[in-house]
Amino acid sequence: MFQKLKSILSKHNESDYLIAFNKAINTTKMNKLGSFHKLKVTDARLINNETVEKFYQNPVVSQIDPRELFSMCFHTHIQLQGIVNKIFKTESILTLGYVEFDNGKRFHYQSLNDVLDRINERKVLKEVNMHCWLTLPTSEIIDLTLPTTQAIIEGNNQKVGSIIMKYADELKGMKYVPQILGDKYLHLAGIYDKNIPRAM
Repeated sequence: MFQKLKSILSKHNESDYLIAFNKAINTTKMNKLGSFHKLKVTDARLINNETVEKFYQNPVVSQIDPRELFSMCFHTHIQLQGIVNKIFKTESILTLGYVEFDNGKRFHYQSLNDVLDRINERKVLKEVNMHCWLTLPTSEIIDLTLPTTQAIIEGNNQKVGSIIMKYADELKGMKYVPQILGDKYLHLAGIYDKNIPRAM
């Protein structure tokens, strides 16, 4: 009885992002694109003033021209994943999907079928239309490119260089929707060359 009650409480506490992320784990595994541990409900947080400050002060990060981040989500997050892992003392997960805003607008949305068609070659392939960010085991996300990309498109120079580091379900006016995890998909789809050296 107590085990059943514990299970019910755990499901009740699962966040929308955690549920979507764990669904993406299953999709990734079913399509032989990698195997990942499921996220679990936790109150722990890795993003805080100290870790964010360390990230900004990193020698590699501090030398980046913010405008170079425009529409470079795949390259940026793959390149800086190792630095994120060291600073936050964890294993982040490269996350592919899209962002949905409260007004119904979707940023870099492609249906999951279209995403998978690109590697399964079931139809003529269109240009890839996906977004990429990093997920921490605590359901916190790190997006180093979206705010700058939006700012440049909108001509808002004040927001160029902004980044998103936050618990996913605490974001206001938008939500991240994971579809595929890891970089194997990007290599198979010809989107990113796995031989490109990564920043340490």
